[in-house]
Amino acid sequence: HIFLSPTYCLLRAQLEVFSATADDVKDRAPTSTKGDASAAGGKKKAVVENGSVGIRCAHCSSAQQRRRLATNDGGGAPSAALLAKACKGSVSYPKSIRLVYQSVRNWQRHHFPTCPNMPADVRARELELRTSGRKRHSASDSASYWQRCLVHIGCIDTDRGIRLRNGTFEDSFPGG
Repeated sequence: HIFLSPTYCLLRAQLEVFSATADDVKDRAPTSTKGDASAAGGKKKAVVENGSVGIRCAHCSSAQQRRRLATNDGGGAPSAALLAKACKGSVSYPKSIRLVYQSVRNWQRHHFPTCPNMPADVRARELELRTSGRKRHSASDSASYWQRCLVHIGCIDTDRGIRLRNGTFEDSFPGG
């Protein structure tokens, strides 16, 4: 935990770095016919393709997988729009490795407090750490951590966003 505060170590354990699949691309598709910007709440969503690297809430990801399985089994899972609303902000596709830290901060501020799938003990531990008054690490240390780790696992910046250098993760995320 050289570069991350105890709070960020806890948050890091709630996130997954992943390479988008066809299902992820489909989930990212706009749910409105009024254009990309209206479907994204006034912001145009980044283009996501198979192989785009993103970060996501591990708890919403596993809940989403269960819903997909239920749909495939004829269980009548919620619509994509309902799923997106329930897990709003759970997935991000930063345009560059340098921007991943900001995506994590946004996830912490906007998704973590309202995540419908976050275990209560994780929320309690985060509150305890946040209010304990422990020394925090600088933002530049945390940003450096994310950049180094993403390069370590084989991520590179491309003109189409973050991708995997050899099409697969090269190693596990350090410390996790």
